[in-house]
Amino acid sequence: MRRGVRRRNPAAERCTDYKRLVLHFRIGPFPVRVEGSFLLAAVVLGGLGMRSVAEIASWVFVVFVSVLVHELGHAMVGKSLGGRPEIVLRGMGGVTFSQLRTRPTWGQLIWLSVAGPLAGLLPGIVGVAVLIVRNPALGADASHLWRHAVNLSFAPDPIDRLCATFAEMSVIWTVFNLMPVQPLDGGHVLEIALTAARKKPSAVLASWISAGVAGSLAGLIFLGTSGWWMAGLFFLMMALSNVTRARAAQSAAPVVAKVEGPDGSARAQVAAALQTARAALQAQDIEGALRAAAALDAEPDGFRQAGAARIRAGVALMRGENVEAGRQAGRAFSLCADPEAAVVAARAALRAGQQEIARTWLKRALETGAPVEALRADAELGALE
Repeated sequence: MRRGVRRRNPAAERCTDYKRLVLHFRIGPFPVRVEGSFLLAAVVLGGLGMRSVAEIASWVFVVFVSVLVHELGHAMVGKSLGGRPEIVLRGMGGVTFSQLRTRPTWGQLIWLSVAGPLAGLLPGIVGVAVLIVRNPALGADASHLWRHAVNLSFAPDPIDRLCATFAEMSVIWTVFNLMPVQPLDGGHVLEIALTAARKKPSAVLASWISAGVAGSLAGLIFLGTSGWWMAGLFFLMMALSNVTRARAAQSAAPVVAKVEGPDGSARAQVAAALQTARAALQAQDIEGALRAAAALDAEPDGFRQAGAARIRAGVALMRGENVEAGRQAGRAFSLCADPEAAVVAARAALRAGQQEIARTWLKRALETGAPVEALRADAELGALE
């Protein structure tokens, strides 16, 4: 990241104004932020097959409510696990920062992931219920209820069309999100399950599987269903993204070791070594920082070795060796799930041009207790928000 005086480009600023359009509100205990990119994406997608402004506005409303309810599902489970969830709607979807205070179990992580898609069915269920009340004949044919309800998306009555669109959107959005493809919720479940089964980080394997599934789905869609070309394009983009993610993560895969709970002397030694290393790096004394890391590495326990890896990650960042910095920070995190190690890994990935990996590390940092406001205020990592 270059430092210095930055010249303004008024034309470029006007082109990116939509990124600064933000709507803030709360739903119960959950802060919600809606970015302009989310509304823009919904309008663009709505404009592809709709003829009037009213139809596009109705579509944007359905997308907004459906995605928001989906994220509220994540947020409610996150709060039940002791977190302080915040919801952000941006781009093609949304994200919930759970900010859990304690490390969750594998089962809790899976429940946190699937809660969103399950909650996303609620608007569709409500939509079908309203359709049955307004069209009693629908309830007489229960075996084809959903199909008949969705067919009303072409009905002349605007309320019927709105409810039918909710029914259709809820099923499509839920099925889409449960696909075992990163970064969808099903992809998160895939990585969690692989990590739990293999007892080691499985981001690389999960990314390769995601790429294979997404590529296969894209091929099937392009070959067999001409009306779903947009979905095929999405899966193709996700396949390519996962290939890139797998290769980058493979080159920076952390070494994994089992860490016993650190005692007081270990914590004190690591804290002192980190303080010494920070002072040395501020004084451009790289050798002094490396000596502090070597002193920790001489100890047999993983907690001290995690501290040494964090110091080496900082040294690599100062040298501009971003891939090595990411590798060392990833190793530190695998030895001891500390939010500072995840933040360093995110910074290294961002400087290496690996934005998706950086976002993954930021998510891990938040899950292990990093304060969201501090990350937003960070001049470098705040751009990922």
